[in-house]
Amino acid sequence: MTCAMKTPALASVLLAVSLAANALLAWLLFHRAPEPTPSTLALNAPAHPPSAEPAPTKATTVASARSATDSHAALRDRLLALGLPAEAVRAAIRAVIEAPRRARDRDLRAATPPLPWWQGLHGYRVTPEQENDLRDLRTAEREEMTRLFGRAGALTAAELEPYLFLPPDRAADLAALERDYTDLRFELAQAVPGDPTAAAERRRILENEYTRDLAALLTPEERTARELRTSPTAQKLATRLASFDGTEAEFRAVYDLQISFDEKFPSTGMTVVLTGAEPRTLAEAKLAEDLRAALGADRYAAWQLAQREDYRTLVDLQRRFALPPATVDALTKFPLETSAASGRIAADPSLNSQQKVDALKALAQETRNQVRTTLGTNLGDAYLASGGAHWLSSLDRGGSFSFTPTGGVTTRSVTNRLPPPK
Repeated sequence: MTCAMKTPALASVLLAVSLAANALLAWLLFHRAPEPTPSTLALNAPAHPPSAEPAPTKATTVASARSATDSHAALRDRLLALGLPAEAVRAAIRAVIEAPRRARDRDLRAATPPLPWWQGLHGYRVTPEQENDLRDLRTAEREEMTRLFGRAGALTAAELEPYLFLPPDRAADLAALERDYTDLRFELAQAVPGDPTAAAERRRILENEYTRDLAALLTPEERTARELRTSPTAQKLATRLASFDGTEAEFRAVYDLQISFDEKFPSTGMTVVLTGAEPRTLAEAKLAEDLRAALGADRYAAWQLAQREDYRTLVDLQRRFALPPATVDALTKFPLETSAASGRIAADPSLNSQQKVDALKALAQETRNQVRTTLGTNLGDAYLASGGAHWLSSLDRGGSFSFTPTGGVTTRSVTNRLPPPK
C-alpha cells in the first residue's frame, strides 16, 4: 500500500485520538475529579504495602469497583454525547483504565537494573510475584472494559483482526477464547517445575478443554474457515502462496493435499518429527504428483516457480519498483539457465576437478554481472544481497545445483569435497 493511500486513514485516526484527548481534557477541567477510591489508591500503591495497613473488606472492595465503573461509565457517556466515534471513545477509556498498570510497570522498570539487550526483549526482569500482579491488573482491565463496552470492547483490534471473517459477535467470542487459553498456557508454562509426567498431563487436559470449547463455540463451517486461515498448514502455505497468483479454488486444492501430508509427517515448530526418510521422500513425490493433477501442468509450473526464494524476492522487487515485464522474465530465467550451465560444466569429461571448480566460480561471477546489467547496479546489488540469488553460493563453493519441486536447492560437488557455506 502506498503512502498516499495510508495518509487519509492515518489522518482520520489522529483526528479521532485528538478529539478524544480534547474531550477528556475538557471533562477533567469542568468537572471536579472524583475522590480517589480505595481501589484507585490500591492500584497506585507500592507492590508491598506496610503490613500494619488493614486489608480492605469484601464490601469495601465491591463498593470501590462499583465506584470506578460508575466513573468510567459517566466519562464514556459524556464522550459519546459529544459525538465522538465509538472506537475513539473506547480508546480513550482504555487509556484511562490502563493507566495504573502502566504506571506500575514503569515503576518496576525504574527499580530494576536493566538487562543487556541480548538477554531480554523487555530490557528488565520481574519476579513471579510482580508478574502475577501485572497479570491481575490486566485481567481487571479486561473485565472493566467488558462491563463498559461488552465482550468485544475488551478486545484490541489486533486480537480481533484474525477472525474478521466471522460475524462480529462470533469473532469477539473466538478472540476472547483464544486470549483466555493463551493466558492459561502461559500460567502453566510459568508454574514451578515438578513431575514431568504430571506437567504433561496438565497440558494434555488443557488442550482437550480448548478443543471442546472451540467445538462448542463454532459451527463446523466456521471451524473449517478458521483452519483455512490460522492452522499451521495455512500459515506455512501463506509464504508459498504469496507469489502465486492463485484462485480460492486452487488454494483449497493445495491446502487439502498439504494438510493430509502434514498430518502424516507432522512438525513441531521448526523441527520435523522423524518418521523415516524413505516414507517421507515417497510421500513428497506423491504430493508433487497430486498437486500437478489438481492444478494442471501449466498452473503447477507456476506453483513450482512460486516456491523458489529467488522468485519470491523478484516478485517483491517488482511490486516495490514496478519492474518491466521483460526484466522480470529475464531474471526469472537466470536461475534455471545457470543451473543447466552448472550441470553441463560438472558433466564435461574434458575438464578436471579444479578446472570445473574454476569454471563454476566464473559462471557465478558472470551471472552476477548479468543481474547488475539487467537491474542496474544499485537494485542488482540489493537483489543479490537479499538472498534472491542464494543459489549462486553453490557455484562459489565449487558445486553444480538444481532446484527441488518444493523450491529448495540441491548442490552436487565436482570434487567430492564441498566446503561449507560462508
